[in-house]
Amino acid sequence: GELLPVREAVVAVDETMPPPPETFIAVECSSQEPGNEGGKACDGDPMTMWHTQYGVTLGKYPHSVAMDLNKVRTIKGITCLGRQDGVNGRVKDFKVEVSADRKTWKTVVTGALKNTGDQQTVLFPAPAENVRYVRFTGLSEQNGQEFASMAEIGIIE
Repeated sequence: GELLPVREAVVAVDETMPPPPETFIAVECSSQEPGNEGGKACDGDPMTMWHTQYGVTLGKYPHSVAMDLNKVRTIKGITCLGRQDGVNGRVKDFKVEVSADRKTWKTVVTGALKNTGDQQTVLFPAPAENVRYVRFTGLSEQNGQEFASMAEIGIIE
C-alpha cells in the first residue's frame, strides 16, 4: 500500500495562529484499510485516521505504524489522538519503539490509553536520543476487538 503523505502542508494565514503540526510520513504499517492508511495517523489532520484492515480480511493484533520524523531528534514522548467519529479500534495497551536506522528498535515505553477521543500524552521514562523513526504498536483494543484506529500520533520534543 501507499504510505505517502495524504495532504499538502497548510500555510498559516493568520500570524497569531500557531503553525500547523509538522507532518510525518508513515514508513511501515502492519495493516491498513483503503482510505484509512497509516500515513493518516501523522498527517496533522484530526479528522482523518489510520484504521487497520476490516473489509476483505480482519487484521489481528498487534497493529503498528512507524513514522519518519524527517530528521534525527531527541524526543520526550508522544501524543495520541483517538478517532473522532466513533470508538471502534481505539487502542488500549500499547508500546512505543524508537530507532535511528529502522533496523534496530528499542522499546522506550509501554502502557495503556484511556478510551477517549481527547488527546493523550505519553511521556517516556527518559528522553530518547538519536531518534529518526518512531513505531507505535497497539497490543489490544478498548473493547476487545481486533482492529486499531488512531487519528493522530505526534511527538513531544
